[in-house]
Amino acid sequence: MSREISSRFAVLFGLRYMLDRVGNDPCDECDIDALLGLPEGLTYVRGAIRFECLSCGDLDEWPAEVEDFDIDNPANRCGKSPGCCP
Repeated sequence: MSREISSRFAVLFGLRYMLDRVGNDPCDECDIDALLGLPEGLTYVRGAIRFECLSCGDLDEWPAEVEDFDIDNPANRCGKSPGCCP
């Protein structure tokens, strides 16, 4: 149940940024990672949970469960170019 509520908050935060409604509100998008309980290395950007590719630094959508993410895993690569394939 808490995951469903968190997803609704994520949609609202994204909508606030699309409308340029940012400020010192404690509900700003910068707190959404903590709100969703994301581990270090995952972030909520552009409507999805994403990780940074170890090769190119591009943010790519995390395809698995949040609990399966390991920031030190050398396979954290986006696969969008030959240099980014694990």
